[in-house]
Amino acid sequence: MILFSIFMFGCPKSAETVSAVKSNCPAADAPLPDAQSLFDRHKAVTQPNGPVDWSSLHQGGVIRIPQANIEGSLDIWVDRSNGYLSRLDMPGMGLTEQGWNTEVGWMIDPNTGARILEGEELNNIAFTFKEIITDDLSKLYMTANVIERRPVDERDSYVVRVQVKNLSSPTELYFDACTGLQVGSKKMINIPMGRLTVHNLFKDYREQSGMLMPFVVEQRAMGVLQVIEVGGVEWNPSDFPAIDLPAELQKTAPKTSDKQMDKEPEDQTPAQESPEE
Repeated sequence: MILFSIFMFGCPKSAETVSAVKSNCPAADAPLPDAQSLFDRHKAVTQPNGPVDWSSLHQGGVIRIPQANIEGSLDIWVDRSNGYLSRLDMPGMGLTEQGWNTEVGWMIDPNTGARILEGEELNNIAFTFKEIITDDLSKLYMTANVIERRPVDERDSYVVRVQVKNLSSPTELYFDACTGLQVGSKKMINIPMGRLTVHNLFKDYREQSGMLMPFVVEQRAMGVLQVIEVGGVEWNPSDFPAIDLPAELQKTAPKTSDKQMDKEPEDQTPAQESPEE
């Protein structure tokens, strides 16, 4: 399972966790590894006992915008069979909801109201669901290439450029060359005003149910920093909201045959190395 979606994560104790991860730094002149070996190493480090068996989860936390001195609440619910739901409540901005019921995606925004997601906006939320429910990075991407080794957030890192089915722009993933942990990503997403480049840094890896997870994400877009901090994951919660298309959108929802993404991550062709252009 990979909780590296648009949102996530915690409370700094990273020194305790990182010191527990075996560090093995390749020589400076060592050849670049292939992407699959980085994916395999990350999985071995973060899931030493294998993935958790779960059908649904809830993760809550806070999101801060330091420049504006604003703090809001964030809740994410995921059902492996029925989809994904997130709610972000920011003071002075209102409640924003995103949902994906494995067939239709939607957003309820205080500024634009309720609307059905289409095109790459739909593909992005469907892929976010896939990111969360899969436990193998290679299943998420059509191609994956290690393009360089350079510092990321002052950490010696490998840069992997990946391509997702139905998304037009490639994504970059950053892996610590010494520990194997993913330290960040860079991706482009579509919003009503245009395309947005989002930089994520994953921090404060801590143990949860036998796995290592980042509990802090620093997210930067258009020069604005958001710090997302969460508590632990609640597996198979008893109090779970229905992931249903809002009533005001049901008449405008596309037919099932109009879906733009497959339901299961296993339908994605495993990542392959591709020649650089």
